[in-house]
Amino acid sequence: MRFSPYPVIGRRVGQSIIPHRSTTATKYQKYTYSKSIDMILFITALDQRGVYRSFSFQPDELETGFDRLSTIVGKGYILLKVELGDAEQFTLLPIDAFDGDELSTPIRTLEIEWQEALTRPVDR
Repeated sequence: MRFSPYPVIGRRVGQSIIPHRSTTATKYQKYTYSKSIDMILFITALDQRGVYRSFSFQPDELETGFDRLSTIVGKGYILLKVELGDAEQFTLLPIDAFDGDELSTPIRTLEIEWQEALTRPVDR
């Protein structure tokens, strides 16, 4: 898994965050045209001190990426926005799904159950 931290794009004023102008288009364009990237997760979050953070990483597997997001939440970060990008599109992920608990084991268990269900003959 590779991390690509972005600089803080906001500044802390008291307890409020004042975001700078968005660099979203530039950030996405940089990755959209790269054929070597299978998937990338862009994260916007508040850290433990209330500082606005924006960073990304490239998980080897989707489940690994989900576990990493849950670890980030478990360390006290508050997710504001998570986007999954691939060569074709960007998908906004539901941030409430990441609560600090591991997701890869339940996903793999569900995958095994689904494969078993698909191999069973259908009773008519």
